[in-house]
Amino acid sequence: MPAEFTRKSSRLQSSQQSVSYADLSESAGSEEEDYNSKKRRGSVGRNTKMVHRAGHSASPGGDVDDEEDFKSHPHVPNKKRRVSKKPRSPNQDETDEVIKAQTSTNHGDLFLALQDGRQALSAVAHDWLDQYEQGKHQALSDVVNLLLEACGCAPEALKAEDMAQMEVTDLIQEMVPVAESVDYPIISKMKSFKKFKSNFEEFWIKLVDVAKNGPLYDGELINTIITWTTSVSSSTFRAFRHTSCVAGLALTKALIGVTLEELGRVDTVEKQIVAEQKKSKTSAKTKQLQKQLAASQEHIKDIEEHIKALFTGIFVHRYRDTFPEIRAACVTALGEWIILYPDWFFQDQFLKYIGWTLYDK
Repeated sequence: MPAEFTRKSSRLQSSQQSVSYADLSESAGSEEEDYNSKKRRGSVGRNTKMVHRAGHSASPGGDVDDEEDFKSHPHVPNKKRRVSKKPRSPNQDETDEVIKAQTSTNHGDLFLALQDGRQALSAVAHDWLDQYEQGKHQALSDVVNLLLEACGCAPEALKAEDMAQMEVTDLIQEMVPVAESVDYPIISKMKSFKKFKSNFEEFWIKLVDVAKNGPLYDGELINTIITWTTSVSSSTFRAFRHTSCVAGLALTKALIGVTLEELGRVDTVEKQIVAEQKKSKTSAKTKQLQKQLAASQEHIKDIEEHIKALFTGIFVHRYRDTFPEIRAACVTALGEWIILYPDWFFQDQFLKYIGWTLYDK
């Protein structure tokens, strides 16, 4: 190859190389100016943060690439994660259908009054007491049906004539709840039963309160109720045990309240007798006060027998029930009884159950 041609070719390559180097330096300078201007505006920081959040490194002059990377890898930090709901089981659907059918059934007046909760429970108890004074058997069947309906039985499952002709244990064996798996009223989470348990407990307390001036001591009202609650509490169905236990514990609390009232009346009458005897030992008023004292003491004796029957018939068997809510209800009730009536319940024969419960294995 001629030397002249070689020199021309080398000069051409060097000139092209110098031109490319100049273009590159000029391009780099313009990119540096753009980067500095954007940095002053704060756009580079935002783009860099957005790209870093997406998990990519940021280049100072790569606005278009950064925006495309951010769009391809979106990130919304405040978006709540959706939690998938567990599918409903077929058994739950069947349970809901049974509960709807149960709530749509025509229940007894007492059950509906407790479920509705609009009428004062004292008025409900007074209305029932008026019915009891007009016809004991029908009124007693209504209150027993309330207990059975609260257990989950069909409305008016028990007739007044059946109570007079059959034994309680035989009648209970024939009573079958709507379904053992259904949430019975006192534990149901349905809106219509929201206040049923509290109303159910309060009803028994009001019932004893309105009957304390007469029917409570007639030997039939309270005996019938105690017989049914203690018998139902021994059932193999959890709904029967739990519901009757709640009723029995409420009755015990109500009877303790009546006992305390009678004890206060005894103290007052004894003081009146002492004051009257100072005036005249054989006055007519003294004899009248002595009759009142004897009646109050007799009432206390009867009520304490009822309390013993409820304690031995329900608490002694249910304080270690397999269902934890029944055990909790029993121990809670015992604590309330000790506070209300310490002279009676603050003794070893009752305190030992608390120790046994704490040692429960």
